[in-house]
Amino acid sequence: MDESRQKKILIAAERLVIHYGVSKTTISDIAREAHIGVGTVYLEFKSKDEILAELARRKHAYVLERMRGAAAQHAEFSGKFMAMMNARVDAFIRIAEPGAHATELVHCACDAVHREFEAFKDAQKKILADLLVEHLDHPNTQALVTSIFRAYATFTPPTLYSQRFSDLAKELEAMHHLVLHGLCSSDSESGE
Repeated sequence: MDESRQKKILIAAERLVIHYGVSKTTISDIAREAHIGVGTVYLEFKSKDEILAELARRKHAYVLERMRGAAAQHAEFSGKFMAMMNARVDAFIRIAEPGAHATELVHCACDAVHREFEAFKDAQKKILADLLVEHLDHPNTQALVTSIFRAYATFTPPTLYSQRFSDLAKELEAMHHLVLHGLCSSDSESGE
């Protein structure tokens, strides 16, 4: 495996997907954009789906890293929680910025991207579960995590990408208030 050639293929594929979309990007297009032969693409990746999965994995890793980094900048639970969820939304918005089809790299009907999105959802649940275990005493952390992400579904692809981004900050702040009020209330009630 040639890392520089693999990087060249991924850069070309990402550029094409952002511009034309997942369904209209072919291995031939990727090879032409990367200035290599079609056979060379297949030396590095078994299929277009494998390329798309790697691109999606990298985008989702970016979101997860932003979430972890934002939470690490705060000491108290509410600050960590809000920073983490704000960073998550901000990262998804930044992913959308390069072009009309950029969002397809984190969520679309393509099986490869869909599988990576499902893995991402599991990874973000683990980050939140770790935060809750560290700061709150709750008897069923997994159910709580699932409920929180359901509450934040509007701030998750694909729904997130159908909204005007200018309206999100106030709505996200209101959601934080509702969720944190519920979490902190149930935590103090369970401590009695």
